[in-house]
Amino acid sequence: MSKPKGGRGKKAPYETKLMRVPEPIASQVEALCQCYQNFLVSGGDPNAPPCFLLERIEVAAAECPTTDSQSAQPIVLGDNPPEPEPAETAPEPELIAPADAEKLREIATVWWDEYYPAQLQTLITQMYGWNAPGTLYEAATITAWLASEDAIVRERISELMELRLEG
Repeated sequence: MSKPKGGRGKKAPYETKLMRVPEPIASQVEALCQCYQNFLVSGGDPNAPPCFLLERIEVAAAECPTTDSQSAQPIVLGDNPPEPEPAETAPEPELIAPADAEKLREIATVWWDEYYPAQLQTLITQMYGWNAPGTLYEAATITAWLASEDAIVRERISELMELRLEG
């Protein structure tokens, strides 16, 4: 008997799914597919296949002694080692780009003297307008950056940040 085929106007009696298979286990996956196709050729229900790997899982479970910590782990078949758990790393703090840091310094030193207090909205726009440093970074990131700046920059940028929160 030939295996059930789909394509070229013929519909297979089951739904399919395309998957990428690691090369070392490709032959095992192909063998599993062949078992399923033989099951269909012998008249099996495509929607209710038996578990073809049940015997191997039971054998592997009998060979592997488990402890309490391993009981929740999936069973590893054959020579496939378990995947290592990824190490948890703390996310790196976001840094302000040098060009954006320079823009913030200019707002606090150059433009502040020219626009404060009469044109305060202009300073806020320079800080929070389209693609301005205030919109590119979280407030916490800017606050952390301010800790390394001089007192004038720190006070003036902090004042703009407070005005933005109030408005």
